Amino acid sequence: MSTRPEVVLVDVGGVFHLPRLELLTEALEDIGEEFDADRLHRAHYTAISRFDAGPGVVDQLMSLDAAPEIVYGTYDRVLAQALGVPEAKLEAATMSLARIFAQTGGWGTLVPGSLDGLRALAATGVRLGVVSNSDGTVEQRLRREGVAQVGDGLGVPVEVIVDSAAVGFSKPDPRIFQVALEALGVPPERVVHVGDSVAMDVHGALNAGVRPLHLDPFDDCPGGPPHDHIRSLQELAQTLQ
Repeated sequence: MSTRPEVVLVDVGGVFHLPRLELLTEALEDIGEEFDADRLHRAHYTAISRFDAGPGVVDQLMSLDAAPEIVYGTYDRVLAQALGVPEAKLEAATMSLARIFAQTGGWGTLVPGSLDGLRALAATGVRLGVVSNSDGTVEQRLRREGVAQVGDGLGVPVEVIVDSAAVGFSKPDPRIFQVALEALGVPPERVVHVGDSVAMDVHGALNAGVRPLHLDPFDDCPGGPPHDHIRSLQELAQTLQ
């Protein structure tokens, strides 16, 4: 990139975490279907791109009145479809997935290569932070899993972890980024944000004046406002060396 950022902010869902394998297994067993774990990585990005392409999805995300099962229903349905659920059972699968995602800690399967990518980013000397739409537990989960933490620990040290449930704002609302920027003491033009969703991460970063980098490993991007893409955190680390 033409100007090296001072700070890289990273999302969690779709960057480090995919839905938990054991919960997906449970959800699909409830409708009499087996779960092929090898399909999850590809299926997630298929589903998030279809979610991003939905009409009015950014407005729905910003609305306090929008029901989660309606906002995220497209993701749940396409994920089930991409995991091999037959058409006749898609409605039941969508409802079953919505139930598990409503639970605390529904995400936690590590994205392949993501931890090595974060370590490579840290090795470049860039400052790091996390901004996640989550359920209030993301900081504890990242620490427990040895992915990242503020301060000392088994994971990669980061300077701030902002969880939407803890601060009361969710991407694409720019206020969640402003919490991170204030904690870091850095202006938005010195920051990039890596996330897998155009609707949440790209729009949210742009709303806050932060440069978005769309993590799009399979070239699924449905379009949207102009933005740059990366396939992995390792790719970003290579550009910062």
